[in-house]
Amino acid sequence: INLDVEYLNIGYKWEKWFFTFNLSDRFESKLRIPHDLIQFFYEGNGKSFMEKPADFSGISLLPDMTYYRDYSIGASKVINSQWTVGGRLHMLFGKFNTELAKSNITFKTDSEDYAYTFTTDIEYNVSQPYFTIDTLDYNYDADSLIFSSSTNDSLDPKEIIMNRHNMGMGIDLGGIYTINDKIK
Repeated sequence: INLDVEYLNIGYKWEKWFFTFNLSDRFESKLRIPHDLIQFFYEGNGKSFMEKPADFSGISLLPDMTYYRDYSIGASKVINSQWTVGGRLHMLFGKFNTELAKSNITFKTDSEDYAYTFTTDIEYNVSQPYFTIDTLDYNYDADSLIFSSSTNDSLDPKEIIMNRHNMGMGIDLGGIYTINDKIK
């Protein structure tokens, strides 16, 4: 899912030049669903996956998401009747990002006692202003993952939207070659 919200897009033509300014918020996300998971939901665990592990590697338990603000200025110029060239400079400000760095998950059903075995190795990278995981421990006696977290209750949504931290830069360069009136 991609969502681009343009707040301001201005263009100005001067002789053979065209100048632009753009202010946008951009949101990108993707969710991965492995084939074995679809097959598992269709067949259950007793047919294809008896004694053979179902490989759920690559599944996104949370989707990869990126949200950033984009300020850009651009210029293009008509060189001649066949060529137009241009470029755009971007100043980017990251708001939040989640990324699945590693997802190795298998599920196996034992054919004798039908016991389930999950094997997991998952790593997420998260950059966001909403909460912080303070501690993360594994309790072997309870076979549980235990964590404590703190939230930023005083966070104003306006602070996220107007955030000018996490700056990045980008550049687009391109050209248009016109062969005839119908093919560019």
